[in-house]
Amino acid sequence: MEPNTPKQEISKDFKLKKLISYYNTDQQLVWANEEYHKEFGLKLSDIKNKECHKTWMDNAKPCKECPVSKALKTEEVEKRELSMVDEDSSWIVQATPIKNNEGDINGVVKTAFNTTLIQEIKEKYEIIKKASNNGICIFQNNELKFVNNALLKITGYTREELKKSNYFKLIHPEHREKIKKAKQKALKNQFDQLQDKYELRFLNKDKKYIWIQLNLTNIKYNGKPAILSEVTDISEIKKGKPRYQSMIENLNEVIYILDTKAQIKYVSPNAEEITGYTIQELKQKNYIDLVHPQDVKGRIKHFQKALSGEAEPTDYRFITKNGEIRWVRTQARPATKNGEIIGVQGVLTDITDLKKAKKREEFIHSLLRHDVQNKIQIIHGYSQLLNNLNIPKEAEEYIEKTKKAAEEATEIIEKVRTLRKAQKEEIKPINLNTAIQKSINLIQPVAETKKIKIKHQPTQKTQLVKASPILDRALYNILENAVKHSKANKIQIHLKTTKNTTTCIIEDNGKGIPNDQKNNVLQKGYTTNPKKGTGLGLFLVKTLIETYGGNIQVKDSKLGGAKFEIQLQKTTKTT
Repeated sequence: MEPNTPKQEISKDFKLKKLISYYNTDQQLVWANEEYHKEFGLKLSDIKNKECHKTWMDNAKPCKECPVSKALKTEEVEKRELSMVDEDSSWIVQATPIKNNEGDINGVVKTAFNTTLIQEIKEKYEIIKKASNNGICIFQNNELKFVNNALLKITGYTREELKKSNYFKLIHPEHREKIKKAKQKALKNQFDQLQDKYELRFLNKDKKYIWIQLNLTNIKYNGKPAILSEVTDISEIKKGKPRYQSMIENLNEVIYILDTKAQIKYVSPNAEEITGYTIQELKQKNYIDLVHPQDVKGRIKHFQKALSGEAEPTDYRFITKNGEIRWVRTQARPATKNGEIIGVQGVLTDITDLKKAKKREEFIHSLLRHDVQNKIQIIHGYSQLLNNLNIPKEAEEYIEKTKKAAEEATEIIEKVRTLRKAQKEEIKPINLNTAIQKSINLIQPVAETKKIKIKHQPTQKTQLVKASPILDRALYNILENAVKHSKANKIQIHLKTTKNTTTCIIEDNGKGIPNDQKNNVLQKGYTTNPKKGTGLGLFLVKTLIETYGGNIQVKDSKLGGAKFEIQLQKTTKTT
């Protein structure tokens, strides 16, 4: 036997009432169907020859916009929605004029549907349809009124066996009191005091206890209050839970779940070690309560992004129970139930030691950079003093080489500083046209001394790409390479766009780059003239562009020289 569909199961318990009556041209009732008499508890003899408003609406005067009266006047079908006096129900009423063979109106047939019941049927159908894979039962006045096929499959009982059984005896003794209290709250309509779900063991027909999850909802059934129970078989989940719980407890990361108001609903046991709070204490807190005051604004923004599925991994500070400030990194996404977002779930990693190590590294690097720069300044100073002395011409040559080495050392320090800065910079939308213009402004004075023209025609439309604020430094290094080494007198810059990328093309009419060197020109330390370069400029460009998720290629230009194509990811989001 095929199981009933949700619609078939509904139809057995809900019957749509259709009231039909016939009125003469004086709007007096002549005839009414059996449903009409049942609805109002009146016999035909009680209402025959009475006017419409007295038999149905119980009004002293005719209804405004009465469909029967209107149909008699217009000789057309009239439809209205009317409410019953002193009753919380409404009806769709349709009045259809009836004509004889000569075309004269003999009377009106009135058909009425209870729209309140229609809405109730729709709501219950949607509930059962939504949970058609789960068990459904409806309790009313301590009686089991409705059971769907899915619940029969879960429990093994027939519909009649369940309806006749004392279902409380089928609940494991450990859970009876809990479910009894839940039922009492539900009967008092205190659904705001109920848990989101109840887990309990239930005795099936094979005399074995199975684990089920219970969700209770208040509904109207046949116009009266009732309790709808959604039942899910979670036996398999319970079997695997100890294994998964052990895995969670041994993770270094903290797993958490927040509701839509950032209230902590679940957190893995290792959170106690990081925060100093017990799990119970954490569940009584809002996630934002733990965040360092200076990071609260950013965390609220990140939480909102996580709810919409747009959040990226971020670092922030929180304060432990003993007041210690710790750094954590979190990655979050929406938590869903039945296709609806109910909060945020994520993973949190303690990175306090990593942050401290980076801070120490940054301090040492800053100290070394400062000391080396001081030594270079001393070299520059003494070289300048030597120039003022009467020294041999051969010595002057050595002094110039010393000054040149000091300048290159300064350049190396600056490029390393730029690379380190790129690693820390946040990737965000950058206006590519603006970055190009900044790089041109930086190199323009040098280009003018060499009589090199730089041509750039910015696009009218803003070109936003994924990069960092030092993108202009990368473009500057390509322009600097062309100005200093290409022997060109013209440099052109233009953009090429596709659906997902924007490519900045920088080309010149210089001597170009030989094919056997194109693959090496972007590598660290590569230079055509070790006496005049550090080999870090174009390597810096490649590193920066790849950091942004882009790529760079070296080709021949139709102008006769080299062409650099810098492809970047487009973005429409603004900061």
